[in-house]
Amino acid sequence: MQTEQTPDTDDYRGIPARALRTRRAQFLAEADRLFPWQAWADMIEPHYPKRGKGRPPYPLPALLRLYLLQQWLNLSDLAAQEAATDSIAVRYFMGLPLTWDKTAPDESTLLHFRRLLTRRGLAAEIAADAAAALAGQGWKLRPGTIAEPGLSAVRTLPIEAHP
Repeated sequence: MQTEQTPDTDDYRGIPARALRTRRAQFLAEADRLFPWQAWADMIEPHYPKRGKGRPPYPLPALLRLYLLQQWLNLSDLAAQEAATDSIAVRYFMGLPLTWDKTAPDESTLLHFRRLLTRRGLAAEIAADAAAALAGQGWKLRPGTIAEPGLSAVRTLPIEAHP
């Protein structure tokens, strides 16, 4: 989700561009460009809670991005909430301001969203779409682990036959 400045400029809301050039930030920038975010949001929207009684629903585009990040990094709901709270790259990817005036979704919101996607069969469909998009670009995604909380996205190269 691009905002008025991008990490490629000299400065993003007071943060030097070089601070945003982590492997995670690079992968998230590629994911932002590569995946059909609006198509996925349109697929989920009919099932997503509407504003009414109770707490207003969290903006769907940001929650969808955090859900997928959670899957890619193999994060618990609480760990995903914390990543969205304190990671510049994750907040930028979700379209959240760095001024902290917009809070990250809490762990119960993530739990309910994941259950909604699973119950409606949308989680598997989105995962298949994401895998196909990555494979089309020659990427293979291996989820991160607690021991190494980073993405292991590697570009696969075709093996050439040697004479």
